[in-house]
Amino acid sequence: MMFTVEATRRAEGDVFDILEWLVFDILEWLDERSTRGKENWWNAYQHGLKTLRESADSFGRAPESRGFSEDLHEHFFKTRYGQTYRLVFLIRAEIVYVLQVRSTGQQLLSRDEIEIPD
Repeated sequence: MMFTVEATRRAEGDVFDILEWLVFDILEWLDERSTRGKENWWNAYQHGLKTLRESADSFGRAPESRGFSEDLHEHFFKTRYGQTYRLVFLIRAEIVYVLQVRSTGQQLLSRDEIEIPD
């Protein structure tokens, strides 16, 4: 089954924050590599979305699912250099809503951070 994947505003904000960090913070000490790092991260993220389009229903529940009326799922993806990120998502019929994009070291989402689409 093929899914349509949509990102919530919060997830889009997460992507922007990660890309901004890759571009601006790393840029200070790693000018040329930061551009490649941003591109590598974007490619890994796009591959993660492609995986969700093709098989979102094959991923397990996210720990944040407890207490919600709908199951939240998670999919981990890695960048070229092994940095792991987590997509937290919700499946409704044939639509996958990416709720958050988290990097390693970030805590589990609080209820306030989870924006469930209408």
